Amino acid sequence: MVDPVKCETESGVSRTVVRGAMRVLAAKGLLEPKQRRGTTVRPRADWNLLDSDLLRRQGGSAPTDCFLEDLAEVRATVEPAGARPITQPDGGRHRDRPAHP
Repeated sequence: MVDPVKCETESGVSRTVVRGAMRVLAAKGLLEPKQRRGTTVRPRADWNLLDSDLLRRQGGSAPTDCFLEDLAEVRATVEPAGARPITQPDGGRHRDRPAHP
């Protein structure tokens, strides 16, 4: 559970700053605020690891094996479709049709 008072004390910032930061993190899906239960950090598996802010923050640390596997899966899905218009004159639109004699 995330303790806002502890965050204020450790960071030396006001309650307003901590609340604003927690709102941003909740909007990005990293935190889950629950009324009467407090705010918890969502499991890393639920995070959008391709979020630009997360990528920027992770730039200083080594990526995990799981992250690299997920990134490879995304690339394997997206890159062939992106390259098709460059490598085939018809953009791959008619690849299932037999060639005309």
